[in-house]
Formats: sequence, structure tokens, C-alpha cells
Amino acid sequence: MICGLTHDGFPAPAERGTYLKKYLDFLDNEVSDFISTTERKSVDHWFTAVSSLVDNHPEAEIHALVESDLWRWAADRLLCTTEKGRLASVPRTTQEVDLICILYGGEVPYILRPRKDGEYMVVGECYVDGIMHGKALTQGTLREKQFKLV
Repeated sequence: MICGLTHDGFPAPAERGTYLKKYLDFLDNEVSDFISTTERKSVDHWFTAVSSLVDNHPEAEIHALVESDLWRWAADRLLCTTEKGRLASVPRTTQEVDLICILYGGEVPYILRPRKDGEYMVVGECYVDGIMHGKALTQGTLREKQFKLV
């Protein structure tokens, strides 16, 4: 969900997974109980109340780290799986017909959308588990293809 990165763009340390589990448990237990027993007066009121729960929790620092990571990397993204079963974080506008491509000179995989005229539109960058940081190039499963981008 965070593309293996912290909110400031550094590789996420191993304990981030533990932090995420604690945060999800907190949401599942305390926040879901709060939501089910609280009248929803307005969205602003509800978010303020939930934020207060997070801020006053004994592990508030950990939860704040997780939230900042999620806001940075997951807020405008969708999670999906590729045809080969890899987990991917893609732009919200991604469609099922889109392709995940590694472009020469690119630092990350990209989502390309085929157009009727044979050209491709760049939808945006993506994260695909297991093929980042050049790993895809060493696996020997890629096909080379030329794209005309618009």
C-alpha cells in the first residue's frame, strides 16, 4: 500500500509492516466500535472525532507514521493484481485494458492506455511488487515492444 516507501520517499524499514498491522487492528477494534456507536452529524465532525481517537491513543506516534505513509502513497491510488498475480498500486484512473510497462530510462513502471489509433497514452506511474528497482529486468520474462506515446 505504501510502495515500500516511507512518507519522505526512503525505503520503508521492516518494522513498518508491524506498525501497519497495529494500525489496522486499532481501526478494526477501536475505530469501528466508535463509528458504530456515534451519530454521524457531518463528515467534518466525524473525521475530527476519529482524529481525536488516533491522537489520544497510546501508540499515536506509530499511527501517525502509518497515516503519513498512506496519505503520501495510497490516497490517490488503487490496489489491484496483475494477470500474473502481482500486487500493484496504480493511479485511480487505471482501467482493466491498460498495460503495465517498464520504459527504457524510466525509474518505475508506468501505466499505458492503448488508443484506437495504435498510440498509447501515459496514465501514470505505478508500483508493482516484485519488479521494482530493476528486478523485472533480471527475471527474463519481459517482452520488448515499441510504443508511440501521446
